[in-house]
Amino acid sequence: MRNEAGPGPEAEETFEAGLERLTGLVSSLESQELSLDEAIKAFEDGVALSQKLSDKLSVAEARLEILTKGADGLPIAKPLTLDNGKDDDAARS
Repeated sequence: MRNEAGPGPEAEETFEAGLERLTGLVSSLESQELSLDEAIKAFEDGVALSQKLSDKLSVAEARLEILTKGADGLPIAKPLTLDNGKDDDAARS
């Protein structure tokens, strides 16, 4: 697979840089100044980049922690759960 549109694995692109690059691809497509082949390539690159950015967001979401108050009133770090707060608090006690 080609990797012409971005840096290699040794210099992974930041989320912000990827988002900026995706915005540029969208702008290029919206300008309607690309040839058909260029537009298809930009679209393919955009779809791949969008998936990479989505994956990065998923990883970041998994790392988020929400602060809650413990029994002593002090904030404690608690892993974010995506099941509407139905985590097993008893297992941590």
